[in-house]
Amino acid sequence: DLTLLTVMSCLPVAQAIEEACHSVPTIKWPNDVKLKGRKVAGVLVEACYRGGEPRFLILGIGVNLNTEPGHLRSPEAGSMADLCGKKLDQEHFMNVLLFKLDDMYARFRKGDRDLSLYERYSESLGKEVEVRLGDQHVKGKAMHLDADGSLVLRSDDGMIYRATSIHDVISLDRGQVRFETGNVH
Repeated sequence: DLTLLTVMSCLPVAQAIEEACHSVPTIKWPNDVKLKGRKVAGVLVEACYRGGEPRFLILGIGVNLNTEPGHLRSPEAGSMADLCGKKLDQEHFMNVLLFKLDDMYARFRKGDRDLSLYERYSESLGKEVEVRLGDQHVKGKAMHLDADGSLVLRSDDGMIYRATSIHDVISLDRGQVRFETGNVH
């Protein structure tokens, strides 16, 4: 459930950003949140296993809230304050984010795996994508998220593929997305 929990954890982050900036962010599957095309937040879920069973999970969320643009390390990164045009109240943002995360996690623990809200924020659903699975390149349309949070795509020849969380999503021109192993920060 790590991929699913990662994807679901992006939703409260996107909601908090939308509330703070009055602008709809996008989620770059599986774990980046963008505002006006710039990465402003990222989510990471890790598990600690003992005897093959998960003992606990760690959820990490990084948000470029009031970061000065000159202090950002990547040209793809953005500062929410800069993109929103105003300095943001850190305490208020954290309260909103934690409330939304708590609500999402409570529903998750009760078995609620509803990903319908993801469509509102998705950067890749419905777009042409390219997936690199090892040495194989697959082009097709990102159709939907599977029940486990994997991205399902249909290739040009009609085959169905699933991209899992080990793939990184990079936006391309004209609404295309490419998935590769590795990370882009």
